Amino acid sequence: MTVDSTKNTLYISQRAANAIIADVAPYRISSEALSAINNFLDEFLYFLIDSARSLDLIRIKDAISQVLPTSLGKNAIVEAELELKTYVESGNSDHTKEKTIEINPFPLQKVFEQFRVKCQFFSTLGERGADDRDPDSVPDLYASEGIHIAPSLAIYLTAVLEYVGEYILILVAKASEKQGVEVARSQEVYSALSEDSQIFPLFRRTNLKEQMESQRESTTNGNEYNSSTTSQLSTHLPKSGYIQSSTPRSPTKSSSYNGGIRQTSLDNSWPTSPVKSLSDYSRHSSEHKNVGMRSTKSMQSLQRQGDKEPDLRNVSSFFNTKSIDNN
Repeated sequence: MTVDSTKNTLYISQRAANAIIADVAPYRISSEALSAINNFLDEFLYFLIDSARSLDLIRIKDAISQVLPTSLGKNAIVEAELELKTYVESGNSDHTKEKTIEINPFPLQKVFEQFRVKCQFFSTLGERGADDRDPDSVPDLYASEGIHIAPSLAIYLTAVLEYVGEYILILVAKASEKQGVEVARSQEVYSALSEDSQIFPLFRRTNLKEQMESQRESTTNGNEYNSSTTSQLSTHLPKSGYIQSSTPRSPTKSSSYNGGIRQTSLDNSWPTSPVKSLSDYSRHSSEHKNVGMRSTKSMQSLQRQGDKEPDLRNVSSFFNTKSIDNN
């Protein structure tokens, strides 16, 4: 299967975002507001890769704790490890593709771009359908340069991005309810990211925050941000490095794999959402029928202080890391 890497470049699509928000309240999200959220996730991913400077799972996990040192970060790790454990135990993984090579010096920009493409590719909240997420057809940028990212690593970070993205969407829904607007705007995204103690430590590091504040200063009477501003955010410069916008972008949750297709399953250890009980969530839409259930898990981070992490000793042995020195 040939993949057009210029299409389906969102971590979270409009359809999925509206489905998640609708599970909290009967609201929708504007394209400008969703663009801001996707750009936030883009910067988040860059910060993670920059912090880890490695393709080792342990280093990546440590980077999540450093970049997002709140219970939200801990819960995202729990979710990602459950996702990875399910993938490994599914029998659909290919050990020959799990050999990770460490390159010195670490090619930060190129590794980020490859993670970006793969995370977007594996997204269950993006525009790609289940039939278009075959692991064998995922783009492999810079393979000729010896830069290879194991599918399991991409799946792990995809789970983290989706978890945080859903959490933000729930915050945006609550901000919309507070402001009395039916369509969430960029203002609601800014409020959601600024007023929540779990996400603000990360948001304050981003160029997105500076750009949104600059636009807020240039607007009056609470008018919606100029659409050109949010479209420019895809070419933003993270404070820790440069993110090019030429590479596409796409995100997962606790689920099972069936021929490379992620299918969400509920973990009964999670408490019932204060917004809705699990039985209240409708399974509409064939592609995003489980979005409401996934957002239930994200919702728990609004009040939960963390869970015990699963034992992944068998998962860690799944990786075979080698090192190459380019010096």
